[in-house]
Amino acid sequence: MSKLLEIINNLRNNFFIKNNETYIEELEYIQNRYEDKNFKIAVVGEFSSGKSTFINALIGKDLLKHATLETTATVTYIHNVEQDTKISVSYADGRVVEYKDYSFIQDTTTTLSDEDVVNNIDYVDIYVKFSDINGDFTIVDTPGLNGTADKHREKTIDEIKKAHACIYVLQKNGITDSDREFLRFLFNYQKNFIFVQNFIDELKESEGETLEKKMNSVKNDIENIIKLQNNQIEYNIVGISALKAVVGKDKSINKLYENDLVELTEEIREKHLKDSNIDQVEKLINLLNNKINNEESRYNLAIYSLEVFLQNVIEKESIIVERNNEFLKNDDIYKDKELIDQEIEQLETNKGKIIKKLKRLVNSELKKCKRLIMKDIREKVD
Repeated sequence: MSKLLEIINNLRNNFFIKNNETYIEELEYIQNRYEDKNFKIAVVGEFSSGKSTFINALIGKDLLKHATLETTATVTYIHNVEQDTKISVSYADGRVVEYKDYSFIQDTTTTLSDEDVVNNIDYVDIYVKFSDINGDFTIVDTPGLNGTADKHREKTIDEIKKAHACIYVLQKNGITDSDREFLRFLFNYQKNFIFVQNFIDELKESEGETLEKKMNSVKNDIENIIKLQNNQIEYNIVGISALKAVVGKDKSINKLYENDLVELTEEIREKHLKDSNIDQVEKLINLLNNKINNEESRYNLAIYSLEVFLQNVIEKESIIVERNNEFLKNDDIYKDKELIDQEIEQLETNKGKIIKKLKRLVNSELKKCKRLIMKDIREKVD
């Protein structure tokens, strides 16, 4: 067992952590992600960002249902395999049903299905060969943080915590206020990001809209969020046209836009694929895959997650101490004034000590964790 896992086990027995189910669950996510060597990358985006079209572009087939309305209803794991094989649907009642025909995807993953996908289906596994990305990895298609169903947000958050990296797909307008809110949340659980600015084919250069200006705007927004939270985020930004990428790869699609009068030629299809910039995203995914397969990188990701986790513990427990203090001050249940005064006086005396002790305990664990981990890494490298 590595030093990192020993530290996580020690934290589970910490006085402030061991009786809190949420804290224990967070540690489980951190440990499981560290131990999981199958690279998982979660794709997140609002339903109007073209998320499903983007994933289709990576696969190389117009596979997932896409629309201007919200469609993704459950978590879908898309596994890169040597050849197309099957769809496996895991139901909430424990049933697992396999399909050989990809036409069942809409019926098992989207809000357009006649079935209550959100409540009846836990998740779907799709095994398919990605056209231009090699290696073992899994793309996780999430319902999104702004899903209308009650379980959408919960499912998306769980997958973000499990994944090694995150692709955030942006709408044509770039980063919106809701994106900023989502990202402030995501930065607590993820360190590795690829930001995909979709719809570059719709930029109006005649009105001063250029790819360079759009990328600079997105970068400034991201940097401002990072500075605000003081997070150690590693990210890249790529501008793409997911639509052109799908059309360029899937030869069963005859037109770029539905109202086009002329069907695509092979030459035009190749130009669309080149203009789409999807190859830049594919290169970044390969780099991240190689990075996560390196033990030191998984250590660093776990350390980052522990830092955020422990800081949250400090803040939350300190607030609880303050609230308990205020509760005792204003509690009318107690009738013995002298006893109340003694309790308040004792709490006031110990309040500072309690908070300091909490911070010392947690920070001590983190420092110890870092020292042992870095020593362990050096030994492995040497």
